[in-house]
Amino acid sequence: THDPALSVEEREAYSEWAGKLGFATLHRLWQLLLKGHGEVQTAAMPIEAAEMALLRVVHASQLPDPGELARKLASGELNAAPAPAAPAPAAETQAAMLELPTTVDAMHAFLAPKALLALRFHDHARVVKLDGTELVIAETDKLKPEFYTELAATLKELTGERWTVSTVPQGGEPSLRERQLAEADAARNAILESPLVKAALQAFPEAELIDYSAPEPRSLAS
Repeated sequence: THDPALSVEEREAYSEWAGKLGFATLHRLWQLLLKGHGEVQTAAMPIEAAEMALLRVVHASQLPDPGELARKLASGELNAAPAPAAPAPAAETQAAMLELPTTVDAMHAFLAPKALLALRFHDHARVVKLDGTELVIAETDKLKPEFYTELAATLKELTGERWTVSTVPQGGEPSLRERQLAEADAARNAILESPLVKAALQAFPEAELIDYSAPEPRSLAS
């Protein structure tokens, strides 16, 4: 809050916010960041893992304090009045739950709430068939049996439908990661085939194309 680059109003706002952070909140924040740090170190795409860790921190900041909930449960405050009957889901909510992903890209976006699951799907899943609630993926040693179990459970949770997730020995489309790498290679080859670059390489035979404008392939697990 003493950063000279901040305005007086910003410093006051940060000071007020910091004053509201108790030990329990800081401890929970530290645990989430520590968990995220470990995921970033082992993730194939560290940037995406870091983004998802920050999203979890933002989400956790909106949750009630566990200690306060425990105190209210112990004192009976939360049982003072019977819980009202849950209203019937709105038509829009029911429609949203039944809206199933129909493409590999849509499936990846659909799995975004489960960051690591979405990342593994993006990098390694070669989809053979996606039809309604049936998903068939080509086997690979990159995906363990637990992946398919978690994938089926997550899809049921997100759609309200029971999914059949199975594997076949081979086949399927390239994974999203493989597709991105192929597109990056195609972009690089297109640059190498351009007349200007060809002329430069002929003039300087030992020259190499080190960098170019095509972005580095990255996961979209957010």
